[in-house]
Amino acid sequence: MKRGAKPIPTALKSLTGTLRTDRMNSHEPPVSPLPELPAPPDWLNPWARDEWVLVAGWLHSVGLLTATDQSIIGAYCQQLGIFREAEEQLKLPGARVIVTDKGYEMPSPWVAIGNKALMQAMKIASEYGLTPSSRSRIQLPKEEEEDPFETFLRRN
Repeated sequence: MKRGAKPIPTALKSLTGTLRTDRMNSHEPPVSPLPELPAPPDWLNPWARDEWVLVAGWLHSVGLLTATDQSIIGAYCQQLGIFREAEEQLKLPGARVIVTDKGYEMPSPWVAIGNKALMQAMKIASEYGLTPSSRSRIQLPKEEEEDPFETFLRRN
């Protein structure tokens, strides 16, 4: 039996503006963002490497990419890479339907491979705020406007 909604990490609560000290998990392990954007893992296919640059770059820029997240983000990118590879295979003439030895038509295995990879990628994406609905829950901190009086005082 499910026990309700999944707990939300403190860092994400802070970004969404819903962090309350009375509801913080005191046993949550501390995580620290990576100081530099890491290179894509060697095991990613070419499409996944492109996705890594986009996604890991964004997560790093908002301070959500940690050392422990690299494998999961890599898995997300690889699943999207597999989806792209399946779509490329399905562009070939006659690739969407195959005919069995007995003459029956059935969908190409690439259809199932692409669908499964996309579903896996979407599950991971929702965990990291990479879908429109999950991203709408994230509020980045506003940049404070420069007070003209403070600027004047610093110059003098």
